[in-house]
Amino acid sequence: MDSSEFVYEFFDNLEAHLSGLNERKADKRAIESHIQADFKRLNEKFVNLLSAVDRKLYDKILDISDSCRDKLVTNIGNEGVNLYVEAQYKNLIKKPYDDIKRTILSELFGYKGM
Repeated sequence: MDSSEFVYEFFDNLEAHLSGLNERKADKRAIESHIQADFKRLNEKFVNLLSAVDRKLYDKILDISDSCRDKLVTNIGNEGVNLYVEAQYKNLIKKPYDDIKRTILSELFGYKGM
């Protein structure tokens, strides 16, 4: 599997795990655990490799990834939020997911070299 395939697989897995939050009886802890594992794999199998190519690109992608993970974990852990409510799910989960996907892909496809 090449790195671009891995990035797309990461987004597919992340989206699948996040979609479980749409259910009224979602196990937020289990979903959060899966999300943490998804981001860990992204860092280990892709982001860390970027440091060998371009440190600035590595730092940028790592920051984007870490910020999104932190935002998602915070939003999932907020006890006062019902993520099965479509509007809350869209604002607190779907939007950050869409933002990270768009931003990372934009950075990668826009990379022109050192």
